[in-house]
Amino acid sequence: MRTMHYPKWNKKFSASKKADVWVPEEMRIFDELEKGNSTVIQIKETDLNALSGF
Repeated sequence: MRTMHYPKWNKKFSASKKADVWVPEEMRIFDELEKGNSTVIQIKETDLNALSGF
C-alpha cells in the first residue's frame, strides 16, 4: 500500500483547452508497509502539445 502526495504544482497555459491548467511539479510516494521507504519524482519540464500521429 502506498500514499502519494503532490506538494508542488505549476500553472501552464494549454492551447487545446485555451485556459491555464495545473500540472504537478513534484510527486512523493510513501510505502506504508515498509516505513521509511519513499520515492520523490521531480518533473522538470512538461509539454502540453498534442503528440504527433494521434
